Amino acid sequence: MIRYVIPFALMVTIAAAPGCSRKEEDDPPPPKAFKPGGTTTAKNKQPIPPGDGVLVGQITLDGDLPDMPKIEGMAKHQDHKGCLDMAPEAQTISQKWIIDKETRGIANVVIYLKPPAGKYFQVKDEDKNRADTVVTDQPHCAFVPHVNAAFPAWWDGENYQPSGQKFVVKNSAPMNHNTNWAGGKTPGGNVIIKPHGEQPIKLVPDPSNPVMLKCDIHPWMTGTVFTFDHPYYAVTGKDGKFQFKNVPTGVEVGIIGWNEAQLNFFQETKKLNSGENRLDLKVKAK
Repeated sequence: MIRYVIPFALMVTIAAAPGCSRKEEDDPPPPKAFKPGGTTTAKNKQPIPPGDGVLVGQITLDGDLPDMPKIEGMAKHQDHKGCLDMAPEAQTISQKWIIDKETRGIANVVIYLKPPAGKYFQVKDEDKNRADTVVTDQPHCAFVPHVNAAFPAWWDGENYQPSGQKFVVKNSAPMNHNTNWAGGKTPGGNVIIKPHGEQPIKLVPDPSNPVMLKCDIHPWMTGTVFTFDHPYYAVTGKDGKFQFKNVPTGVEVGIIGWNEAQLNFFQETKKLNSGENRLDLKVKAK
């Protein structure tokens, strides 16, 4: 078990099995700084094969709850009944912090791996021909989930190949929504989605520049979609938990934690082991 404190007002516990242990009273070692690689699309990179590791953990709040005010303008909008009357509280407050008051889990945190310079992640055959669909919905007057992530393509060493995974924005609300998307390498667009309709969006991997969503009809509505060329990522649910499998082992990789309030609040280089690798982060809201 390794415990240490790093900047960004973040307390971290990382455990890897198997591994060594330290006494809690020992001085904590500083984390290694992660040096991001270049663009994945650069050729002549060396592959990092998938492994048999699992990265699992939980992101929780340390300290007092941050301000989570009601969204301004929602109550005065012409669609206020559809926006407020049936919506859960999490869709009517500022979306930067969504925190479960019982577990103190932080939702909408993205945890993902990034290859070091000169390398790229290979993926398993099961991830080269997927049939799943990632959905961002608009059930009332918020994008749900507020932060999402997708794996539209994988890199074969020379070109992107489609993974088969699809991404759609739905409107399950009783009123029209406008969905405007732009960001990264994904071609932008702007459409009206009628009640119970949906809009497929063809995403292009670019994890450093996520796709931003907004609704011009309800201007407080925004969302974020991360796009990866590998499946080594997760977005935390309301309990702050995450997990992803088949992570490369025995080679140093970057681990990045992102949330809307503090952006890349966690960056570390680490070798992951076979089996479970645990990453628990306690975050102070600033």
